[in-house]
Amino acid sequence: IVTMPFRNENALKIAINYRVKPWLKYRRYNGRLIPIDDTSPEFRVSYRKGIDGLMGSTVDYDHLELGLKSTINLGVRAKIDLDLEAGTFLNNNSLDFTEFKHFSGNRMLFVPMQVTGGYRLLDYYRHSTQEEYFSALTHIRFRKLLFTHIPALRLTGVKENFFVNYLHTPTSDNYMEVGYGIDNLFRLFRLELVQSFQGWETRTFAVRIGIASIFNI
Repeated sequence: IVTMPFRNENALKIAINYRVKPWLKYRRYNGRLIPIDDTSPEFRVSYRKGIDGLMGSTVDYDHLELGLKSTINLGVRAKIDLDLEAGTFLNNNSLDFTEFKHFSGNRMLFVPMQVTGGYRLLDYYRHSTQEEYFSALTHIRFRKLLFTHIPALRLTGVKENFFVNYLHTPTSDNYMEVGYGIDNLFRLFRLELVQSFQGWETRTFAVRIGIASIFNI
């Protein structure tokens, strides 16, 4: 494990974030327009700049990131959730580790509430970077897959899921997670079986527990 020293740092930064859902649809209820979130993908652009030499600031970098978040409905068969990010540091002349791009790692038993809320087995900060990166969190919710072909089980509200998460940074060596999940157990829990890969070789297998995706905010 590589440890990064922390130092006292004065940082003056500007950040610009822009998000848009260009094809968002609405429904009318009691005279109000209510957005239907999954009718349009969300595109986002963010730019951060560290300004050196002003008000004692010692950081000097430019960070650009593009993102896409979407839910794709495949009729009654399945629903695909995507959360993609790609970015780079156009300039990384001077920045502390806290200014790196960090990814949502997890070494605990529990998983994020959002199904694309983060990696399941990634070490915290191991692949934080000040260079280029690409992150893909994907999740497929099936109406019928294996056990849910049994009508009695399907009627209980149980769902089966499959997900693949991928991370590319200069140090990640094609880190990937593949998982199978049973969702809405007892109308409350989500159980996931996850296998990680690195350098296209198997690494870690683990079980993760979460809150049913029906409660996502």
